[in-house]
Amino acid sequence: MKQETSAALAPPQSYRVPFSGVGYRYSAEDKDAVMQAMDSSVTLTQGSNQVKFEEKFARFIGVPAAFATSSAAAAFELSAILMNLSPGDEVICPAHTYCASAYPFARHGVQMRWADINRDTFVVSVESVKSLISERTKAIIAVHLYGLPADLDQLREVANQANVLLIEDCAQSIGAKFGEAETGSVGDLAVYSFQSHKNISTLGEGGMLTVQNPELSKHVAGLRHNGHRPFVRSDSRYWYPAMSDVGFDIEGVWPHNFCMGEPQAAIGTVLLDHVAEINSKRRSRFLYSQEALSAYPELVFQTIPDGRTSSHHLLPFRYDGYNYGANNHDFMERLVQQHLIQPATQYYPLNRYELFAASGNGEADVPNTDEFFDNMVSLPFHVWMPDLDFRYVVESVAETAEHLRAHGGSWARKATQ
Repeated sequence: MKQETSAALAPPQSYRVPFSGVGYRYSAEDKDAVMQAMDSSVTLTQGSNQVKFEEKFARFIGVPAAFATSSAAAAFELSAILMNLSPGDEVICPAHTYCASAYPFARHGVQMRWADINRDTFVVSVESVKSLISERTKAIIAVHLYGLPADLDQLREVANQANVLLIEDCAQSIGAKFGEAETGSVGDLAVYSFQSHKNISTLGEGGMLTVQNPELSKHVAGLRHNGHRPFVRSDSRYWYPAMSDVGFDIEGVWPHNFCMGEPQAAIGTVLLDHVAEINSKRRSRFLYSQEALSAYPELVFQTIPDGRTSSHHLLPFRYDGYNYGANNHDFMERLVQQHLIQPATQYYPLNRYELFAASGNGEADVPNTDEFFDNMVSLPFHVWMPDLDFRYVVESVAETAEHLRAHGGSWARKATQ
């Protein structure tokens, strides 16, 4: 094991347990699905695999319509377009989330209103959302961060009372449930991510948009695919006047190209059958870590309320080490230098980003968000990590907590000087 080093030294060149950007490793069955799509598809985009994936996904979630996209950010962009936003409108979004939850809406000139998180669950606070509702509010974005559903019953009620859309950000919560409902089945719109780090991935990038309202659904296919639609033909000549027409699906709104490829759709269709198995393994590891680290109340993991099932996409905790003269930087430095484990901090509060501040979206009253981010540690948690390595991570976290209890930390001492 590596000797302790000072805070000034660079991280090691390699880690025993890295923070992997790959959440899932493909099986032979998965690879066969890709090869079959590559070898036998009539087209590698907008084909039968996409239709099959969308239909299977809609059944899986329990919604009337699903649309595969090139990314979750693309699905959010389509959501913003469907809302017909104007400058001066407001959208409520938690400050503690990935940037793509918000910037597709900010791009349309709306004012982002930053909601705080619940101190125990790390997901958006209903009370904070209520305090931000105004006559200009157009939507509430409910982010199921780290895989845990937000309080959908109360958020649905708030949205109904304010007559605004409820958009579920399910990027990290595929297979998670609120009661018996799948995340994404309660909101008016829902967005999913199949990016490389997620519990299931469609070859590195990919997303899905689900839509409850058929009046909104009818616009999505054209907006997603260059405004394509068939020409109205007077005879059977499919080539006349050309293969396809283009047009506006929404008056004055230019279309995009947010399509998913056929091999991606093929593997997504297969992986839907394994979501429960993948999430079950993640849940077992989460529970193991809770039991193994229960003697350290300064490690505050995400509370899973009764009636909610998490997909356990990540394994973050808040390190309350102030009683021991230590902070999260001390914790992560020891994990890195002494144990060769690569932790991370997620997610930088959106109101602190220059991108949002420069656009007039830098104001926020989010004390729980600030407290959590300024004290958080996120552990490596890829599902393909060997059990031996995961136990090593948990044991190293315990050793680090013990060490900081006894010796405090240099980062915390510097912060008070």
